Amino acid sequence: MSMHEFEDLVEASVKLFANSERPTQVLRALYKNLFDFQAQFDTGFTHFRTLDALLAARFVYKLELCDHPDYESAPAYFDALSDFTFIEVPGGKPDGSFFEPPELFYEAGSVLWQRLVAEKRLTGPDAEAPASLAIQDVALDAARLAAEKGDVQLVACWYRLLIYELLDRPLEVVRTDPSVLALREIVAKTRALELKMSYGMLRDPDAETLAKNRFIEWWFTLGA
Repeated sequence: MSMHEFEDLVEASVKLFANSERPTQVLRALYKNLFDFQAQFDTGFTHFRTLDALLAARFVYKLELCDHPDYESAPAYFDALSDFTFIEVPGGKPDGSFFEPPELFYEAGSVLWQRLVAEKRLTGPDAEAPASLAIQDVALDAARLAAEKGDVQLVACWYRLLIYELLDRPLEVVRTDPSVLALREIVAKTRALELKMSYGMLRDPDAETLAKNRFIEWWFTLGA
């Protein structure tokens, strides 16, 4: 079953950033890293929830089917498409593009995007790959914006779900990370951990887990 808590977190964060004054290239990087984070977990394909925002930031692009670089070599394949699908030309591999009638879409940084850049069909800022960001930096950026807007639930969701990306890292490293420390300050100030959540990975750890895992105990004890 899909982990909806991560899907909803990314959707809410995309909408939050889309309504901010972040430059296009910054938004492209934020969106890339949000969806990379989501992909770490058992989640579905959710781009269509926020497609307008993704297109506006030029993180996702539209392309006519006939303009795909492989159309001339496999016209029957493309012409037969009638439902949503990820593009995989017979004899080839997925190129990161996806079809939703009547249009084809692809992400900045995908294999198809790389081909179009190499062919000079994408130039300038469009030919720049979205930057890779530390997920705790993305979480902090989202939490700051959410706190400014009074969205304590989004702050809480980020803090509760971010741990699953950091849990395998040494506690001594995480507890000195500037972004993590700044995020903990926001969580404490907004009292976000006081929101009771019982769904999936958002739920509070039980007493036994806190007692057995030093990292989790520190994460959920803001004064430590």
